Amino acid sequence: MMIGYYLLAFLQFGVTIFALYSVVRLFIMLLILHRYDELQKKAVYESFALSFLIILLVHFIQLNINLFDIDWPLLITTGNRLGIAGGNVPKPHIDSFFFDCFVLAVVYLIKKKRYGV
Repeated sequence: MMIGYYLLAFLQFGVTIFALYSVVRLFIMLLILHRYDELQKKAVYESFALSFLIILLVHFIQLNINLFDIDWPLLITTGNRLGIAGGNVPKPHIDSFFFDCFVLAVVYLIKKKRYGV
């Protein structure tokens, strides 16, 4: 049981680090967006649109879990003072902001590969 907890904590730490990196890259990308050609801009815009749909779907699923009182711990929640990035010991979670940035980064990486930019 403890191995599973540490594996989950390691996964959360990895997602958090990648999300922090993607937030920095996102701001840099938005600052230099005017220098991109049309294909690069298309990849950025499609990434935002697809990420938004994925994030809406995940949050809709979590909303239904709460509405129908399903006894399943939510993995993606808002942060708190004690565990803003990876959660505290009794209830580990991934902060929703970091999760959203993670989804955007992964979708953008896929779009960049697809368009070859």
